[in-house]
Amino acid sequence: MDPSPHASPDISRLLTLFARLVSQHRFQAPANVAEFVAAPGAALLLFAEDPKRVPETWDVAVVLPDIVSLSPCPLRVGLLDPATARAAAADYGVQVFPTLVFTRDGQKIGRIERMQGWSEYRELLNAILKPELEMS
Repeated sequence: MDPSPHASPDISRLLTLFARLVSQHRFQAPANVAEFVAAPGAALLLFAEDPKRVPETWDVAVVLPDIVSLSPCPLRVGLLDPATARAAAADYGVQVFPTLVFTRDGQKIGRIERMQGWSEYRELLNAILKPELEMS
């Protein structure tokens, strides 16, 4: 039986959402985080947690295409399931979930923790990614 659309999201629903984001928005679910980050250009990684434990994970994942649309430059987007996110968290300075980590050419350039308002996302994206525009 399918869960109610109003049921609290769980990992299964999060992974289904990730699959939809991959197919509809060309986001990636990288098997190797280091290889994804090392690729040229700007990238965003969503460090997700079980939405039953951290409900904001679901909120950020749902609006991620809209967040990406605010970016002042093209971004590759990687979606890290909770197990992968936990395993990679220390390497990227992640202590809070959900976190969006931004990289450029293999280097960490910034992060946004938890759910934010649209004006905060716009301001933070511009502050983190503006140097990308100046380098182009």
